[in-house]
Amino acid sequence: MNLNVSVNKLELTAFGKSLLQKRHYLRPFPAEHLLKMSRPKPLVVEAYAGDISKVDTRILEVSPNVWAVVAIELIEHLYPETLRAFEISVFGVISPSLVIVTTPNSDFNPKFNLGPGQFRHWDHKFEWSRQEFSLWCNKVCSEFPDYSYIVGGVCPASPEELEQFGHVSQLAIFRKSVRKDMQINTQPAMYSNVVMPNAYKLIETIEYPNFIETRTPEKVVLDELEYTVQTYWFSQRNIEHYNETGVTEILFPLANLQRANECIANSIAQNTETLK
Repeated sequence: MNLNVSVNKLELTAFGKSLLQKRHYLRPFPAEHLLKMSRPKPLVVEAYAGDISKVDTRILEVSPNVWAVVAIELIEHLYPETLRAFEISVFGVISPSLVIVTTPNSDFNPKFNLGPGQFRHWDHKFEWSRQEFSLWCNKVCSEFPDYSYIVGGVCPASPEELEQFGHVSQLAIFRKSVRKDMQINTQPAMYSNVVMPNAYKLIETIEYPNFIETRTPEKVVLDELEYTVQTYWFSQRNIEHYNETGVTEILFPLANLQRANECIANSIAQNTETLK
């Protein structure tokens, strides 16, 4: 499945101490500031800590049209009653266009030398086989009929073992067939106890760099030319000659400039009159 997505807001919700301990991973790399990265839309990341069985009213008020909910290796950590609350919160209340869920595939556990009833992690409440996972997906779509799903996997066994063991983790992609505006007052009465004000605690808000070019195309070309010529002139190859003669003008073949930087070459082609 190919997705061409322009995202302007990510809301991350954690239900343990992991977010507090690793929230620095959410921050942009220094290079993103240095490279003057631009985006189709500004990107804001908000990190929350909260109860998965509840939905914060801010999620529905500020972002009523949530596009996607992603739960990576999450549901196996939930007791049955909490898993049920997850289903209601995500599919019944938030009701995004896309839900992605991954969970360990117990069919693969023999490859880890795990016997029946043994789990990969001490906190796992269950680990489903491929058949059990499909049954759960069918149950979700039966209760929330706007959704359909496809299953896949993450990290397959060798091709000859794929049919027997499947993937290390299994994945389901739920798609909503009809887009509905999600407002708090449109939620069924049976879900009213799920939506609460300030159900989550905002841990951190991060605005990612988004460089907006304010120069004219002509100025961009001239600045790039100046930078490239200066870089060429003050290279190790020319610095000695510069010190001896004090020359302030050089001949820089345009063909070399085009080979040096394809981006500049494109700008030159589009702004020929400026160069003249």
